[in-house]
Amino acid sequence: MRCVVAMIARNEEETIGQCIESVKPWVDGIIVGDTGSTDNTRRIAREKGAVVIDIPWTDDFSAARNAVLDSVVTDWVLVMDADEELPPGQGQILRELLTRPTSECYDVQILSPIGNGATINTAWVTRLFRLYPHIRYKGAIHEQISQSFINAGMVPANSKLQLWHWGYMDRVWREKNKTARNRHLLLNQVKDHPDDSYSWWQLAVSELNEENWNGAKAALEQARQHNMIAGLAPLIEYVDAKVAWGEQDFRRAIVATQRAESLASQWADPIWLRGEMHRALNNWAAAEIAYHQALKLGFQPESALTHEAGAGTYRSWYGLGATYLSRNEQRRAFATFAVAWQKYPYDVMLWNGICMGFRGQLASDAALELLEIIPNVAELRTKHLGPPRNNWEWVMWKVWADKGLCPPPFLQVS
Repeated sequence: MRCVVAMIARNEEETIGQCIESVKPWVDGIIVGDTGSTDNTRRIAREKGAVVIDIPWTDDFSAARNAVLDSVVTDWVLVMDADEELPPGQGQILRELLTRPTSECYDVQILSPIGNGATINTAWVTRLFRLYPHIRYKGAIHEQISQSFINAGMVPANSKLQLWHWGYMDRVWREKNKTARNRHLLLNQVKDHPDDSYSWWQLAVSELNEENWNGAKAALEQARQHNMIAGLAPLIEYVDAKVAWGEQDFRRAIVATQRAESLASQWADPIWLRGEMHRALNNWAAAEIAYHQALKLGFQPESALTHEAGAGTYRSWYGLGATYLSRNEQRRAFATFAVAWQKYPYDVMLWNGICMGFRGQLASDAALELLEIIPNVAELRTKHLGPPRNNWEWVMWKVWADKGLCPPPFLQVS
């Protein structure tokens, strides 16, 4: 089956080249709908082999995406953003889906590093589909096409295809002023479509991220009132729990997580969050139970629910270790952090938990003891967490370097 990539872009000169390069070998063409770039986006896209068309910007992402779809002549479309990439190894998965399709439309897992990149959010979004003239995007912002397929009797199937999305990193978010843009478009969307529960929920998320608790609660109430989407109900309650967390109303947050769990019992996020709330209330036994429940569910790559990475893995491991630490079970806490960090060596919180187990000890002694417990600690630490962040870690690093286990630290930090 022939397939083209369809994307919209504006002022994406830093990312659009890599985006095109990542997917170009696996598709039959790339169409970029430019909505008013003032940088080199158009030139770079053309140099990389894309067809560029100009699309008037009308404060409506769906209108822009649909204009690009109207230019597609192949049977299949992969929709991407200009700040996304097809990861290595995913091209073969894409071609397999196109060679032997079992559905008319597929959900793709979008992996989005947030802030400084320490947290990765995941979401399943309908991005790969057979093109039909009556199937189009809806919504001025956070536009969706899945409901159009569902209304036509075609339910999107989960695929193993993944895309990396870099647009939520701190620098990108600030430079593009996405918060103000999104809020403006969402307010217009719910004004024009007051029964659009999905847009009300997205507005609540936007208000949550800006710590506007009252605005978030008002938007969530509207989302509940108008919701006709079964999969949205647990997300509404989960965001309500996070709003309560932001307001330090931990008991209300627990109640909200329980509502979310009742609507999606095999979803780790609200269970992890329930553990966090019990830990904030010093309810150690309840926190421990919640973390164990979340860890039992584990990583959920097939979950259709938007979720925060680590809820069923390293976040719950950290919460469990921190709970033991709060109960003065020092060795149990240290063992928990150490076991978990070997599985997830990129998580700085687990590393910090290990370091807390050596309070009062010389860094040189800690470095040697860690080598006995985790023989490859130097390799893992240097590979996944970068250079030492303070003098204590610098001394540990030097001990390992003297043993030839890692490169020497070149600069002592303060």
